[in-house]
Amino acid sequence: MSRREFIDCLNSEPKAFNCNFGSLIGGGISLALLGFSKGLFWGLGAGVAGFLLGGWLSRQWFLGHLQRKIYWQLPFANIWLDKNIPPSSQRKEL
Repeated sequence: MSRREFIDCLNSEPKAFNCNFGSLIGGGISLALLGFSKGLFWGLGAGVAGFLLGGWLSRQWFLGHLQRKIYWQLPFANIWLDKNIPPSSQRKEL
């Protein structure tokens, strides 16, 4: 029996212009916010920072790290997410 190999493009993040969507959205929002309030020079710097932060957040979301943190560590998750989550997700407070 041969080993199965999956095609990389089926398991990759969605991208536009070879950048993931989180990078583009983060860079665009921070560029617009600081660009309109402080000026174009500050907006470009904030766009770079937003691009990097958005890319990191998008990658963490794609890998499932942020989804797991939200599901298991969000206080009152049964109210915010779903009423049928398992009781093991409820943290006990001392």
